[in-house]
Amino acid sequence: MKWGLALLWKGHVDLSLRSWTQNHFKVDCLNGEGHASWRMVCIYEHLEDKNKWRTWDLIKSLHTSPLPWLCLSDFKKFYLMGKSKGATKK
Repeated sequence: MKWGLALLWKGHVDLSLRSWTQNHFKVDCLNGEGHASWRMVCIYEHLEDKNKWRTWDLIKSLHTSPLPWLCLSDFKKFYLMGKSKGATKK
């Protein structure tokens, strides 16, 4: 099975696609005059445990603008993985 990212909306929204890979897309949300007013980044994490660091590096590399930004992902999943890494069985 293949997984991926999609962005769907209802109504009129002006977006400008800035970049994308199989693990992210970045869009600027435009105001009524066509100027970027804020940025949205959607992340799909690397699935292999050994590559999780790549997801964090990706997030850090995508914040390249002074615009306010919203980063969407399943951060709880990242958090829980980090918490369980050093856990011992009871």
